[in-house]
Amino acid sequence: MTKDTDQKIGHGKVCAKCGEWKLLEEYHNRAESKDGKRNDCKECVTRRVHQHRIDSPERVRAADKKSKTKHADKKRLRDKKYREENIEKLRENQRRWKKANPEKVKASGARYREKHTDELKIKGTEYRKRPEVVDAQREWQRADRIANPEKYKENSRRQREKNREKINARNLAAMKEKYASDPEYRDRKRADSKVRGKVWRSENADKTRVHVLIRRGRKRNADGSHTADDIRRINYEQDYKCVYCKTPTHDGYHVDHKTPLARGGSNWPDNLQVLCAHCNVSKWSRTHEEYIEYREKLTPANDNEKSGL
Repeated sequence: MTKDTDQKIGHGKVCAKCGEWKLLEEYHNRAESKDGKRNDCKECVTRRVHQHRIDSPERVRAADKKSKTKHADKKRLRDKKYREENIEKLRENQRRWKKANPEKVKASGARYREKHTDELKIKGTEYRKRPEVVDAQREWQRADRIANPEKYKENSRRQREKNREKINARNLAAMKEKYASDPEYRDRKRADSKVRGKVWRSENADKTRVHVLIRRGRKRNADGSHTADDIRRINYEQDYKCVYCKTPTHDGYHVDHKTPLARGGSNWPDNLQVLCAHCNVSKWSRTHEEYIEYREKLTPANDNEKSGL
């Protein structure tokens, strides 16, 4: 049919807004009107609504908010149905947006974590307590420990250094409790400790010597400390010879304090020297300078052949 034919049989009408004749399908429904249609066409209605949004944005926002509140349940159901029907499409859109906006994603995550810190801590604790998560974590740690032993050794060392006092106190309390509850264990550990201590001291003479000197210094509240490497360095700098008589010190030596601990000397390496047993015993509690004077005063007849001064 032509436009004139449609107009004659009543398939359309003139729009009250734009004055154009249009088919009834181009009008919105209105039950109270005679023909069941609005007087202005859909195009004019859309144009008017668009212009109203431009002219009165505040009123439009308030009306939209009121409508959303009034029809919240309907909108929620409609949105849920749409998500269920288009879940893959929405996921793909989300992945694409995250890939294109990494900084926004990072900032959004930071804001969320800051706002829900306590809630996330509770959820994380509950999640880590799940049996399947605990088993998976233990399996991962076991495999990682086998693959990276040095990393775990270093971590353990740092933790011991950081919490040395706490660890020592805990171990001491546990040992006291064990000793008190099991006398046989105490006797067995003491006997084993004596044997192992004797073997360790025989295999680590340098370290044993250092431990003795440090212990003596602590008893006298002396300042400083040193290591076995410091003693080896001092012996090397002395060309492996006694400072006073030049006896070789390859096979055995004593570590002496230039200024004795009893005279206020320190345990720092610069106050140490390597001597043979004879010179260390004869030096006794003299300082380095005093012992040199003492040796110079000895008569040649009574001087020991070891003297190289």
